[in-house]
Amino acid sequence: MKLRVLLAAVTVFSTPALGQGAADQTLVFEPDFFQRFVPQTALDMVERVPGFSIDQGENRRGLAGAAGNILIDGRVPVIKGQGIRGILRRIPASTVERLELIRGSGTSASNSQSVILNIIRRQGGGSGVWRATFDYTDDDRLSPNADVTWAGQSGSIEYRVSGDFRKWHDPRSGTEDTFDGLDILEERLTEESVRDDERIGLSGEIKTPIGLGELLLVGAFETREGRTSEMSQVLNAQNTIDGLELVLSDQENESGEFSANYSRQLGEWRTELSALFLAERSDTRQENTEFDSGNILDERAIEAETSDDFEGILRAVASRSVANGAWSFEGEVAFNKLDKSLRLTEDDGSGPILIDLPGANTLVEETRSEFGVTRSWDVTSLWNVETGLAYEHSRLSNEGDFSDERDLSYWKPSIQISRKFGDDDQVRFRVFRDVDQLDFEDFAAGVELDNENINAGNADLLPETSWRAEIAADWRFGDGALELSVFGWDIAEAQDFALFIADGEQFDTRGNIGDGTIYGLSARLETPLSFVPGGTIVIGGLWQDSEVEDPLTGETRAQSETTKATYEFEFRQDFETMALAWGIEFEREEQAPEFRFDRVTAAQDRDHMRIWVETTAFGNFKVRLALDDFTGSLQTRDRQRFDPNRLGAFDQFERREREQGPSLSLRLQGVF
Repeated sequence: MKLRVLLAAVTVFSTPALGQGAADQTLVFEPDFFQRFVPQTALDMVERVPGFSIDQGENRRGLAGAAGNILIDGRVPVIKGQGIRGILRRIPASTVERLELIRGSGTSASNSQSVILNIIRRQGGGSGVWRATFDYTDDDRLSPNADVTWAGQSGSIEYRVSGDFRKWHDPRSGTEDTFDGLDILEERLTEESVRDDERIGLSGEIKTPIGLGELLLVGAFETREGRTSEMSQVLNAQNTIDGLELVLSDQENESGEFSANYSRQLGEWRTELSALFLAERSDTRQENTEFDSGNILDERAIEAETSDDFEGILRAVASRSVANGAWSFEGEVAFNKLDKSLRLTEDDGSGPILIDLPGANTLVEETRSEFGVTRSWDVTSLWNVETGLAYEHSRLSNEGDFSDERDLSYWKPSIQISRKFGDDDQVRFRVFRDVDQLDFEDFAAGVELDNENINAGNADLLPETSWRAEIAADWRFGDGALELSVFGWDIAEAQDFALFIADGEQFDTRGNIGDGTIYGLSARLETPLSFVPGGTIVIGGLWQDSEVEDPLTGETRAQSETTKATYEFEFRQDFETMALAWGIEFEREEQAPEFRFDRVTAAQDRDHMRIWVETTAFGNFKVRLALDDFTGSLQTRDRQRFDPNRLGAFDQFERREREQGPSLSLRLQGVF
């Protein structure tokens, strides 16, 4: 508690002395910098900016927070459903004038980013980009993907139209062994599963001058269908067939997004008014059927759910430069809604029985408003200070199985201090208070039949808040960059799984379990290799540790499913005279276990390895051939069960191993 009060006092009352000069915090990358990579889209260019990684901002509240660390033409992208990578993939590289890497001053307190990349597009002319990909999996399935974008201008009106088609095929096989409390094998499942997804998307934008300002309209529509089938043969301890289990899942999803942004210069003030509307409907059906050794129905569970989501946001920004820095004022109002209904039945052969789940029918609504001010000072030519203060108020209401209404309010101060060294090196220190985005799905019941997980809804859930401190160093050398960051979070209302009891039945639910902490270190090095002609290497990682008090046992443990570590490695070599490049990529992520009331589950996704080669020798397009996941890395899940809960005796252990198998992809990408 003392730490929070101290940080708040430092943040709000810091008033550094003003000095002369301006600390240059921006690095500019012209198109020539990316020429040897032969970029086709803005995403190709962004991924090659030294010392920068895209943050998609998935867990941030508000429009600015959801946009992550990307600006387009100096504006926060007015998007949430499309994803910033999808937007960048639809911008032809030929329309990009330059990229500006803004560090320290000029970043926005509203999205709590210390580094932002601004993509400046040139006006005039027309340009298109297309891409076709063919993915081949080890079960002899070929999945085609295609997308096309055209950006042009008619008079003073600039426009873009895009369309994409995606097919995804994911076959897996594996085993699941179950042992009793004495480590004696009880049964084995041999599994074969396949997931198929198909998606069609359309999007477009129009930018036109209106009066003394400029209006940008963006729209997108997407439809998606997915189906998963899983068949498991059950073998007993004597390795004879003891049954069969089938799991089927079907999902249909439609979403639409529309946004508008109007910007205008009013004297010394640059103003923006933005609006966004996002609607999504999902229908899901899961069925788990078990047969005994005589192929007679043993048990069947069927879950069907429908959810309708809506989000509307209105945001206004006014900013101006002054002699020694800048002022920025922001305001935002938002309305969010989730209407979800879920039905679960179980049948042991005598007929289906409806299972009563708390929160199976839920309507959740939130009305939120937020206002903030940011002031940056160029204290000297080397020092910059940026302070901010925001206030948000929201009203949450629940109807259906739960009825409740409550008001929430939070102050969110921030301070960032930047020190420049030499021409391009920088050290930054910042402290800010953050409020996480609520996942409305946690207010409603949820079922995962394939993982045997059932969650009750929780109408009393509060957003997780945290005081966050970070010190980061950014060194630049030629075309290389090294970034180091040390951080710590002091968390209040930490979210995790908690025990929910209704009518004598025990359920897991997402709840607030008290205070917690996260401490960590991240590092990323990107540099050319002088001893390898045309070679570039990227090495990065994140290591962090979380602590909360377990609500059931009272012991200190990691927060469920938080990231423990990530590892990144990339090597590429470009042969410019041959119009050829090749490379290898590796990614790995480790997560903390999931702590439910009667089980602990430790899951590890497979390591991702890719080797690729690409060329532009065949004309005005790029050809890439890639081999993925050829190392045989397994997806694993270890689950410990206790009876009647984790305070009781150890009862069972499960070990699941799944292998995806290698896949080959051919991608053709060009401009027109």
